[in-house]
Amino acid sequence: MRLQPKDIVIGVTLLLLIVFSQSIDKKEVPNPSKENETVSEQPTTQKQNAQEVTKAPSTAEIVTVHSVVDGDTVKVNYNGIIETIRLLLLDAPESVHPNKPVQPFGKDASNYLKALLKEGKSVQLEIGNPQRDKYNRILGYIWVDGELLNEKLISYGYAMVAYIVPPNVKYLDQLLKAQEQAQLRKIGIWSIDGYVTESGYSDI
Repeated sequence: MRLQPKDIVIGVTLLLLIVFSQSIDKKEVPNPSKENETVSEQPTTQKQNAQEVTKAPSTAEIVTVHSVVDGDTVKVNYNGIIETIRLLLLDAPESVHPNKPVQPFGKDASNYLKALLKEGKSVQLEIGNPQRDKYNRILGYIWVDGELLNEKLISYGYAMVAYIVPPNVKYLDQLLKAQEQAQLRKIGIWSIDGYVTESGYSDI
């Protein structure tokens, strides 16, 4: 039987279709489950990075709270000795000064610390350099549950950035940003016009 040109064309066409379909089957098809796995890993990585930023440094030492003196001073049990800790880079309004009246938000700052720092609570103390002031108080930063207490006081408007004395300025930029936000929100000490001055708190 002699093939007609028309039959040859149809045959070649069918052959090409078979070859083309086989080549498609061999191509790798993306696995949606793998893509989902990649996406789900991203938040975990971001969370880990956030923890690394907020956690206390390895040099911080675990101490236990003895008592709160006022809005910027705490007593802790440090190596078996009750030491007074003056929080670095901030100043809270007076609440127990023997020669000054209680200043606005002084009690608020003190009560905030008392709520966070219950007697016997374990916290982390990062000691500054130099380590002590002229009153022999330890200068430092306190970390509570992975958060910098110095920053929290400022961010809630319970204290202002103050006593900037190098080289004890490790977290200065961080604290200044927290203060800027508190000022914009006009909370705490920033809610009273003219109360916070370059030299401290004014009498109002």
